[in-house]
Amino acid sequence: MLRCRELALIAGIFLLWILWDFPWVLTQPHRTFSNYGDLYAYHLPLRHGVSASLQEGRLPFWNPSLFLGTPLLANPQSAVLYPGSLLFYFLPTLQAMNLTLLAHLFLAALGTYVLARQWRLSPLGALWLAAAYALSPFVLFRIPQGVPTLLFSLSWIPWIWTCYFTRRTVPLGFLLALQLLSGHPQFFLINLIGLFLFSILKPPRLPRVTSLALAALLSFFLCLPQIYLTWEFLLQSVRTHWPVSLYASAYSVSPAQWWVLLWPDAFGNPQAGSFHLPTPSEFFESYSLYLGLLPLGFALWGLFQNRSLRSPLLALIAAGVFFASGSHNPLHPLLLKLPILGMLRTPARFELLLIWGLLLAAGYGWKKWESSKKVKRAWKLLFLGLTLADLLGWGRAYLSSQDASPYLKPHPAMVRLSGARIATHPDLNANKSLLYRLANASGYEAFYLARYAYWTSRSQGRPAADASRVYLTNYPTAGMDLLGIQYYLTPHLLPRQKPWRRFPGLALYKNERARPPVYLLQDDSGIAEVSWSNPEPERWIASIPNSSLPARLILSVPLYPGWRAYGEGAPREPSLYRGLLQSYNLAAPRDPGSMRTQSRIAIRYWPPYWELCLAPLLAVLACGTRLRSGSAGSTRLRGLAWAWSLFWRMKTPQP
Repeated sequence: MLRCRELALIAGIFLLWILWDFPWVLTQPHRTFSNYGDLYAYHLPLRHGVSASLQEGRLPFWNPSLFLGTPLLANPQSAVLYPGSLLFYFLPTLQAMNLTLLAHLFLAALGTYVLARQWRLSPLGALWLAAAYALSPFVLFRIPQGVPTLLFSLSWIPWIWTCYFTRRTVPLGFLLALQLLSGHPQFFLINLIGLFLFSILKPPRLPRVTSLALAALLSFFLCLPQIYLTWEFLLQSVRTHWPVSLYASAYSVSPAQWWVLLWPDAFGNPQAGSFHLPTPSEFFESYSLYLGLLPLGFALWGLFQNRSLRSPLLALIAAGVFFASGSHNPLHPLLLKLPILGMLRTPARFELLLIWGLLLAAGYGWKKWESSKKVKRAWKLLFLGLTLADLLGWGRAYLSSQDASPYLKPHPAMVRLSGARIATHPDLNANKSLLYRLANASGYEAFYLARYAYWTSRSQGRPAADASRVYLTNYPTAGMDLLGIQYYLTPHLLPRQKPWRRFPGLALYKNERARPPVYLLQDDSGIAEVSWSNPEPERWIASIPNSSLPARLILSVPLYPGWRAYGEGAPREPSLYRGLLQSYNLAAPRDPGSMRTQSRIAIRYWPPYWELCLAPLLAVLACGTRLRSGSAGSTRLRGLAWAWSLFWRMKTPQP
């Protein structure tokens, strides 16, 4: 059991480190950690869009700012349902990101300390093991990598294994749910594979497997609202419509790369500009395996000191090497045929099993060293200091700060276009549209709708999409006219075209041929404009003259399950128009003699059956409520019933 004074000591040490190395976190909210990845291009705009929606009092089901419309809550990296995202609701996005990163780093260290104390290591030994995990490049380098969701997921690993070793099924289920909701399900799946592998190799097998299966089932019910949305999005995305090898072979670890376990700079590093590959993301994904020389030595010694732990730990390490090898593994083509592994991008992330197996072995090696001899406190302090100097010596240079204002400051070109439909050149940060409430035809996303990738190819006249983004360089095109793209923003001048506006380093072109976002299709050649409004990203309202009915209403938003129309004469389900957009065949008014001159049609996105996915979560919460007359339990049950009725009413709003 962790004592209060131990917790205070760890928190104090961590706070002193923050005040010593990162005082700007508390005094300069416009600064953030230097990064080589997607912090500015993806995560900060995404978190800003989510927090803005929540502050407006609505769940962000739909994101109109990328690819002219894509699911948002279904995107796991939005982490809308993750309790750790709470700071983004109360603080500015940049400041919330800094504090959340440091909080999860502390969470990783504290969890490892608790695990080590559960194994009966001394306080200094537990502190040594916590430093070995939290300050290892595999964990610490997720900050300069610029993918904070990876750190969020890794921070729950020690807590999950602590509950697993103590067979606390219910807390284990809740912790697995937190890891799943934290924003990167791949580490959740890898960790679950490691837990089941350990369970079937470490006696007693049946109780361990049973406890883990019940915990996994509980986490499934708790996360069902997120799992359902994400799975549906995945089935509609390029991940399942394009060849699996396009995703599952990237970032494979070659046999030579394992040398970084002994020397992190064996292949150079991006900080010094000596990394042998052009993309720094390769370094952070595949070459950040270093655990420290002392922890590695204790791990190798600990592996051969206990026969009962040797087999499961060696299995974890072997599985990490086997799956992380990716395309360098002779069995890789067979692995791609497995339904789950075939969808997982970045095989190098299976290095988690290797790192965690070595860390557990190092903890046991330290425990054996402490118990076999009367080790003096000075030796423990020396080893702790050497490990801190080793790991911080490699990692401290990557934890520098930078002014985020040049990346996030408002641009006059974007401010003027607020609310417009645009397309941006691939050289620009398309996701910055989230900061300006623009509907951008471009975007950068881990996975997006497959039919949108096909549309870009038809519109551009050539393949114009990859696994994460689209490339709109030909402008204007008939496809852009169809989608109502009014402006094109590019850092380059287009041949034989005159810019509508010029800004420093940017040229803005206006498209006079763009169709409106909502219109009536009278025949194959003509369209009729209608009055429309878009009060929310998930809701459009159109006023249709009765004289124009019956007609075909076109909404220039990609078709996706959950969009429906409500109103007199409106069908419930849309049909596909031009391979991408939504089309509604509107019927004539039921009463031709009615004095009403217009029909009001509301088009709304609401994930089908999502309220039913909330039922297991509410049932779990209700089962955990103590039913006492006149107590807070009955109040909580009434609150759950009210929440259910609220979601049910939100499902079918009337125009």
